[in-house]
Amino acid sequence: MTRTAVIDLGTNTFNLLIASVGATDFQTLYHTKAGVALGMDGINEKKLADPSMERALAALRTFKQKCDEYNVTEIRAFGTSAIREAHNGKAFCEQIKNELGIDVQIISGLEEANLIYQGVKWSYDYAQPAMIMDIGGGTRKKPINSCQIC
Repeated sequence: MTRTAVIDLGTNTFNLLIASVGATDFQTLYHTKAGVALGMDGINEKKLADPSMERALAALRTFKQKCDEYNVTEIRAFGTSAIREAHNGKAFCEQIKNELGIDVQIISGLEEANLIYQGVKWSYDYAQPAMIMDIGGGTRKKPINSCQIC
């Protein structure tokens, strides 16, 4: 089993999940959230404001320390709506990589919805079709459990 961390860099909240991952299952070792308000003061202009990026970096430094404490061997980080839409989003991801060694993958809204669906599917066993709705800070997604995403 390997120790893996997943970081969701959301518009309002960053999430960290550390797990021991095997071939067919995983065990959650640690989970936390940090309210960073990454989209504050810039989202309407499609930019990440300096104070927002500083809050984000502070949260990521804490997350990185926690990953080190848990001897994480792989960190998967995903940038969502605010980073995806901001004209300086890619540059911010480069800054994160340079300062913390965390490679942030900017994902599309469809990829984000699919990852949400996969996470919920691992957590719940649905006997009937159901709608899963993610009400995020920058987007609204409705992954459907019949593998259709709208």
